[in-house]
Amino acid sequence: MNRHSLRLAPIFILSFFIFFSCNKKNDLNPYPDNNRLLNFTKTITTTPPLGGTPVITNENYRFVYDGNNRVSQIVFTSNDPLRSNTISYMKYAHDTIYDAIKLVNGNLVELDTLITDTKGNINITHIAGIETNYQFYGKLLSRIDYFNGVHEEFTSYNGNFIKAISSLGDAYNSNYTYYTDQVNRIGDYFQLNSVCRYGLNFYKNNSLIRTAQTPTSLVNASYVIDGDSKITKTTATIVDANPRTEVYELQYEHVN
Repeated sequence: MNRHSLRLAPIFILSFFIFFSCNKKNDLNPYPDNNRLLNFTKTITTTPPLGGTPVITNENYRFVYDGNNRVSQIVFTSNDPLRSNTISYMKYAHDTIYDAIKLVNGNLVELDTLITDTKGNINITHIAGIETNYQFYGKLLSRIDYFNGVHEEFTSYNGNFIKAISSLGDAYNSNYTYYTDQVNRIGDYFQLNSVCRYGLNFYKNNSLIRTAQTPTSLVNASYVIDGDSKITKTTATIVDANPRTEVYELQYEHVN
């Protein structure tokens, strides 16, 4: 894959999206009314472990929608010479979403598939030939089963998952906190990292994510919200073996 892994710990995927048909919402993708995400720019500032000049890279994600307000293309560009610019082409057929990732010259990089259940949740992904299975309790993710037999189980409270317990032991467990006075919306840190990869939202927590922590890492997210209750900037400070700050600047388009 050309896009970075969406993992907080080796087995926890940080994986989000909302579509509209006029004022009708798709439950997979809750947006503020009559707005959808047009694009976002992600600026990553990495601090060298022994000091020195920080390294700054930029990623850009542009979303194109089909006639049913589903993501049909994700255009990715970056100034990182080690990353290729790509376009993801999303096609929908019954319960299956096909994601063909291509270079700008049209050469195929990867073909992935996402399988949804009767409620519209993504319960199986085939990414780079690897199958992962997901279970939900209501709208919230409750379990992930990986190809190697490892699994995670999520516990939740008041509409937010608060802990992920790994079959590998405590060193791989994760804990989460939220801004409980702020309803989840476009710009939530988890949602942004899901939508830029899948065009869909895995995480339907009620509130905006604040922190995600494992024994070896901490993500601390904060948000700038405008007068229309739209998130215009998301900042994530990440402390792990590769300390960095990620700043997401969002742009929206209006849907009549």
